[in-house]
Amino acid sequence: MKYCSRPFKQLYVFPNGDVRACGWTYVCIGNILNKSIEEVWNSSEAETIRDTIRDGSYSLCNNEVCPYLANNTLPDLSQEEFTEKTISQRLPSEFNAAYDYICNHSCPSCRHEVFKPNDDYIKNIKIISDKLVPVINQADSLSTNGNGDCFASPYVMDMLQRIRPQRNEFLLQLETNGVLCDEIHWEKISHLYKNDIVITVTPNSFERLAYKYLSGGHDNLDTLIKNLHFIKSLRQTGKIKRFEISIVVQDRNYRELPSFVHRCLEEFECDCVVIKPIFYWFALTKEEYWFKDILNPKHPYFNEYMEILKDPILMDERVYFWGAHHIHEEKEHPYYDYKIYFDAFSKLLSNPEPQKSLEKKLIEKGYKRISIYGVNDNAKLLFNLLKGTQISVVEFIDKYATVRDFCGLPVVKLDDFNADKIEAILVSNFVFLKNITRDLRFFGFKGKIIPFNE
Repeated sequence: MKYCSRPFKQLYVFPNGDVRACGWTYVCIGNILNKSIEEVWNSSEAETIRDTIRDGSYSLCNNEVCPYLANNTLPDLSQEEFTEKTISQRLPSEFNAAYDYICNHSCPSCRHEVFKPNDDYIKNIKIISDKLVPVINQADSLSTNGNGDCFASPYVMDMLQRIRPQRNEFLLQLETNGVLCDEIHWEKISHLYKNDIVITVTPNSFERLAYKYLSGGHDNLDTLIKNLHFIKSLRQTGKIKRFEISIVVQDRNYRELPSFVHRCLEEFECDCVVIKPIFYWFALTKEEYWFKDILNPKHPYFNEYMEILKDPILMDERVYFWGAHHIHEEKEHPYYDYKIYFDAFSKLLSNPEPQKSLEKKLIEKGYKRISIYGVNDNAKLLFNLLKGTQISVVEFIDKYATVRDFCGLPVVKLDDFNADKIEAILVSNFVFLKNITRDLRFFGFKGKIIPFNE
């Protein structure tokens, strides 16, 4: 049976204290700002994630961003081994401390400007660090920092200076853009040299103009190159166990991929070059993502990229494709989403009495008490249409809500809404119906989920 160890071993911590069993799952299993690590790890949400591994569905995993699912490289275990390894443990043994956004770069795929923490943010980061240090000391491994740069963050550096791993084969994995990965910063964590250290550097380009653009306008390529040679020396002298260089391939750098890989392997002598696709998260708008996603067959650079992938250097066994060779779903420019919404509302509003029509459809289905999913113009129009009808709108629900009220009603996030008090949820942004349905079911909603275009 296919087996993934992460939900049974790993805790992935975000800057707001939210925790996932893995960074590639969709759902939060708790928050360590208001609960202990043990409480979060043994929560019902955590057990639900584990059940999706036990039943083989992996239904709460993101197949596109998980390299093991994308490449179908999860190990196959016998039934006996699988049963043994899927027993829940009291505490995690692996930690991914991605709990600080502080970074010295502002890559467009991640953020629009250099992150500046406020007092509350710093207070929470210190609380998280204090909770993590004792359990990390007893753990098997630590990875940091997927949401910022470990050497740029004084708080992650402080955490690294404080930990004293007890296990002889403790594994430390550091991810950095490399600009501050120099002798001065390495000296601060020299007490960790006795452990197995893996370092991954994420430059995204060695061409100056592309590098400057992809780092958010920061022109420190020369410093990076110097530090890559320094890391090479750490690898040669045995101070680190493994040296990886990673690139997120996209519209601005895909043409240099063969030369990038060649330089990584020959000049810097890294153990592995990891090639990732651009993912739709953080600061990217739908329009920006569409232009960067060259794995979309509708992208104007798609065919050229497919030819580049045939270059012999990319077949080297030291090159690892993290989904950057899997063709994505064919998608038109996001303009077409707006057209779909426009057509749906045009159909609804073309009715001589759209308010009565919508009310009648919901009443015929037996729904009088509903919530609306989404905080957007579509949701506002639906709410206004239902005003003065027999349909009672209780609240708005939105996974990524940044406001607490909308149209005079409360806005709740998925982990806050009461799944038992409403009969149906009317989905305003129905082009994301599949993901919304998955999330609502995970949080216990058993009622009807209605896309408004039905």
